[in-house]
Parts: sequence; C-alpha cells; structure tokens
Amino acid sequence: MLLTLDGRLVSNKDMEALLASILSNSIPELWKKNSYPSRKTLLSYVKDLAERLKVFNTWIEKGKPNVFWISGFFFTQSFLTGVKQNFARQK
Repeated sequence: MLLTLDGRLVSNKDMEALLASILSNSIPELWKKNSYPSRKTLLSYVKDLAERLKVFNTWIEKGKPNVFWISGFFFTQSFLTGVKQNFARQK
C-alpha cells in the first residue's frame, strides 16, 4: 500500500477499497472474509485482535489457563464441544 501511495505501484480496485476503509476507520471487506465477525471500528478491531493474539500466545507459552476468555474465541461452540468431550472422556 505504501508503494501505491508513493506512486511507485499502480493502484487497483482492492487497494482503493482498502484505503477507503482505513480512511473511514472501518474494517476492510477483504479482512472480514478471513476474520471473526465484528462491528467495531478499525481501531477498536485492531486493539481487540491484538488482545486475542496476546491471550492465545500466553496460552501457548504458559500452558492451558484455569479460566478461558470465551468471547475471545472465533467459534465458541467448537471450543465448548471439545471441553465437553474431554470431560466425558475423563469421567
């Protein structure tokens, strides 16, 4: 994108849509296709995404937590199904 803004790369439809989204503080459509659903502004979305990544990174580095941030998961039902299956296997 910086090359396009600098005039070294020809802009295209996707790049223009990305820039328009950034300027209007909204999540780009291209990102929405590959991300969790969110109605936040772009700035709030990026902060939320960073927090989610921080939680998962801590989980990887320090092991499974005692308490889970349920709303931080992309597909909560899948996580809860796995928790139930693990509990059923243990009992």
